[in-house]
Amino acid sequence: MPSRRRVPDRRLGGPLTKAMKKVASDTLAKRKVEIAENKFLDKKTQPICTFPKLARLYLEWAKAHHRGVKSDEYRVRQFEKYFGSIRTSEITPLKIDALAQERSGTCKSGTVNREMAVLRGMFTKAIEWGLATENPVQHFLNLHVEDGRCRYLTDEESERLFGAAGGTLYSLIQVALNTRMRRGEIFRLKWKEVDFQNGVVRVVDSKNGESREISMNETLRTTLNGIPRRFGSVFVFPGRTGEHLIDVRKGFQKALEDAQIDDFRFHDLRHTFASRLVMVGGDLVTVRELLGHKDIKMTLRYSHLSADNKASTVQLLDTYMGTKASRAVSMSS
Repeated sequence: MPSRRRVPDRRLGGPLTKAMKKVASDTLAKRKVEIAENKFLDKKTQPICTFPKLARLYLEWAKAHHRGVKSDEYRVRQFEKYFGSIRTSEITPLKIDALAQERSGTCKSGTVNREMAVLRGMFTKAIEWGLATENPVQHFLNLHVEDGRCRYLTDEESERLFGAAGGTLYSLIQVALNTRMRRGEIFRLKWKEVDFQNGVVRVVDSKNGESREISMNETLRTTLNGIPRRFGSVFVFPGRTGEHLIDVRKGFQKALEDAQIDDFRFHDLRHTFASRLVMVGGDLVTVRELLGHKDIKMTLRYSHLSADNKASTVQLLDTYMGTKASRAVSMSS
């Protein structure tokens, strides 16, 4: 059988070489990136709107139309720091993915997903207002969220952690363990919100935008009384410039390593607060109210910890019935 001879491609003037195929492949990849970054769109047809302008308009709309605006405002400010003053038309799906990746390095997946939901909503309104033609967050795939993490400190781990932490970090941990406040809420806490006379701490800048009061126990009162006040700063935990503290990851991680505690995050101090309440007999409804959970499902992650208390709780019926029986005997005698 005669061998088949390769027929030259007359349109290209000859067969495709490996070099030509590589050039074609590289060009195709480059064009895909340019399309993803909107470089092929006619800039003259794009609405002129900067991200700071969109942020301002969105927050004005949010304040007038729905609750939880404080949490939205915090997230929008984070977006402004990241995007700067670029136009909305320059924010591409690639930039959205880069933002999500960066945030996932410092935040939980659930937090990143909520942030992306806010950003998606901003661009939805931008399109409605004629300030954008595309929503770059539309096809963002939510990050995987772990189911019901419930990591808490054992008594031994707690002792080791306090032994490894010192100064401001020690006080931060005590406040977290005795208030169930989130890290950001503690960082933004001001002295005017600490009421020693009435024994309460007022959280006015919460995650869900709703204020709440936290009763002081003696440990919390002693801890707060022992924190020196920085002249010129209104914050309980000020940073170097007098503004509120921004981050304690390095110091906290170092303390965990020194205390030989694995798989533990600052937010797990909040889990520790709730877990300890449940283990000493606190009911889940009360724990839900103390944590500020809107959905009881979030609180049910602690339900297994109450198993050891169920038997003792049922035994309370014996006490109740025994008391009634004693009263009946005394009345008949």
